[in-house]
Amino acid sequence: MTRPWSAREVLQAAEADNRRLREEDAWYQARLDEHLGDLRAIDARIGEGWEHLSGVLVPDLEPARLDALAHQLGLPGVSAQAVATGTRAEVQRMAALRDAAAAAPAYQHREGIRNECEVRVAECDELLAPLHAVFVPLQHDARWARLRRNGYGSERYAGRWWSLSYYRDWKEADELVEQFGPALGVTDHAGLLRKVDEAESAAGVLQSERDELVGRSAQVQALEQQHDDAVRALEQMPQRRLAAVRGRVRAHLEPLGEGQVAALFPGDRAVAVALQRVAGLAAQGRYLAAAAQRYIYEPRAQLQAFATRNRGDLVKLSRPKNAHKQFDGAKMTKRFHGRPAAFAKRRERYDRTRDTVHRFTDYGRGSLDPNFLWWDLMTDGRLDGDFIPEVWSHHQRFPDGYHAQAVAAVAERADDADDLRMHDGS
Repeated sequence: MTRPWSAREVLQAAEADNRRLREEDAWYQARLDEHLGDLRAIDARIGEGWEHLSGVLVPDLEPARLDALAHQLGLPGVSAQAVATGTRAEVQRMAALRDAAAAAPAYQHREGIRNECEVRVAECDELLAPLHAVFVPLQHDARWARLRRNGYGSERYAGRWWSLSYYRDWKEADELVEQFGPALGVTDHAGLLRKVDEAESAAGVLQSERDELVGRSAQVQALEQQHDDAVRALEQMPQRRLAAVRGRVRAHLEPLGEGQVAALFPGDRAVAVALQRVAGLAAQGRYLAAAAQRYIYEPRAQLQAFATRNRGDLVKLSRPKNAHKQFDGAKMTKRFHGRPAAFAKRRERYDRTRDTVHRFTDYGRGSLDPNFLWWDLMTDGRLDGDFIPEVWSHHQRFPDGYHAQAVAAVAERADDADDLRMHDGS
């Protein structure tokens, strides 16, 4: 029979357990950051897969190919006539932007305007520097800001000699004169106000002039950008139009999903290759997300609950009245020694699952058959995935041995009966 634990032993165990919990929490945070990075990388690779598919379907803008694709997809916007019309409109738009920029007087005299603006802006900055030296330091002083806000030294000042705030304002005004007055050549607060008002007024005029010069320079830069972008777009029009058509095809196909897209192109091995890679990557994303939920999010929430309980016990058992309290030894052993072992096992399972799923790249051994389970292929049946609803449901619907039969059928089929195989292993 396990002996009882004293309050001191429970206190020591709770303190040690909280140290372990903090270490475990750090591990979970590191794995979570890693997991989110995995999902971002998979999303990027899925995007690349859809881009590759659009490139397979639209390798060029050959009219007959475009018309066939438009008919096959029910997407008249990518027909040869539609693409040619769009290209002409885009050429006209870019030419108009180029010509409008070139005809602008600011563009035609851009070098002179730019040089003039640079010189005059530098002159303004040179004149503004001593003016800023007058009022900027004061603007950063909380006393000056409050006195200006209250109107001290002006007719709108509401302070009265019998109020404490009046003497505080008086004192702070004297402090400001003592601190800033010598550099400005003034000996009282009125002189300080006058110097600041004069400097701010002069700086306002100069700043307006500077802003106008900066605006003229920015206008020249915008016109140059407009002209150069339009010229570059006209030079690259074939590539731009090809990218636009591919983007439209991708936007049309991606929401349909791999199976429906495959049905649109029966027998097209290149399409099947691209789709199979996308399907495998999507499955990896689902499995990694499920593993993170099972082995990171859920146990981390439990860990935080354990830490909260330990902190409560530390508070209670530190009270003198509980110093001689005793606790069931078996329960304490299970609580403080059994839990770390259980968490260690979960961490090991997550690492195995993540490593196995994440490093999988052999999409050529999979299939777009709706009854094919990527999990069994990725893990070779060596990991229990029934915590994933998709995997559990599949294993309920199919008898033992389906994995081996399905993988063998895809890997060994040589008669091309399954047009949805991936053959190049990419």
